[in-house]
Amino acid sequence: MKVNVLRSGGFAGLTNGWEVRVDEQPDPDRWVSLVEACPWDDPDKCNPTGNDRYIYQFKAGRHRTTLGETFVQGPWRELADRVREDGHRIPVAELAVPAAPKAPSGSC
Repeated sequence: MKVNVLRSGGFAGLTNGWEVRVDEQPDPDRWVSLVEACPWDDPDKCNPTGNDRYIYQFKAGRHRTTLGETFVQGPWRELADRVREDGHRIPVAELAVPAAPKAPSGSC
């Protein structure tokens, strides 16, 4: 299983992505537990207020969600941090998702 985290927005509007291949990690069971601890079935939560905020897109196996930075807490924060620390950076040109989500005003 691959776990991807894409972070876009912020002051400069940059997009960064990271990826971890769980089966290549020394602790794959811990990774699986962390992915399962995330509430994937909750509706996506974006923070429509506040300029210069980040938007996170998470992918893990068949799971996908988009969260505003204020909702990246608990297991989401741990997952984002671990992927960034233990994974490798994905060049923006290789990202499979849009660099910056375009949505109507008042949503992510």
